[in-house]
Amino acid sequence: MPNSIISFLVAYLPSANSPSLSRPANTLYRHNLTATLEAAIRSTTARYDPPDIIRRLDARMLEYSHGEIGWDVFTLEYKIDAPMDTIIDPKSMESYLKIFSWLWRLKRVEGALTQLWSSICGGAKAFLEGGRRKGGGELKGEWHQVRIALAEMIHFVRELQAFCQLEVIECSWKELIDFIKKKEGDLDALIQAHQNYLERTVRKVLLISPKAGKEVRVFRKKGT
Repeated sequence: MPNSIISFLVAYLPSANSPSLSRPANTLYRHNLTATLEAAIRSTTARYDPPDIIRRLDARMLEYSHGEIGWDVFTLEYKIDAPMDTIIDPKSMESYLKIFSWLWRLKRVEGALTQLWSSICGGAKAFLEGGRRKGGGELKGEWHQVRIALAEMIHFVRELQAFCQLEVIECSWKELIDFIKKKEGDLDALIQAHQNYLERTVRKVLLISPKAGKEVRVFRKKGT
């Protein structure tokens, strides 16, 4: 799946004013998500990617439950044709979906926290003055603690994103590319190298660690 398009869309969509994704999931249709995807591509440098790559990218909905909205069920699908589907098989696509869904949720959290930070900073003066007029006492200390806690949450989410992108995905991708450039082994070796790349990436991005012969999922993803 093309990293450039995914990076731009993950960065753009959560911050965009997208009424479709804010609606209940059971009221959405495929064309709503497709329109959102097309708007995202037009609004980022992803529109300069090769047309063949863009046409393979599609939006779809995951299975949803009661109370979920478009943000919860939106996902991207990259269509693979022969002969590439020999290497990137359906099982591999499931792994890519896990990675995208996790990064998508992280970006959503960051967007929500950033919007809250803007609201808090913009309304601080009015809130504090209103508290004094109503006899609520001095609130500067409490308000400062609120901002500190929010800043720490934003910092944590951004550090986690950086870890996923730089320490896991980029490093694992480099190892795969280095193997390909060596031109060693046959098709089976290439398939195995790609599978190793995905397994390592999914394990580290989702913070899955082996313990007592079992996999302990520190962060669980819906649908896994």
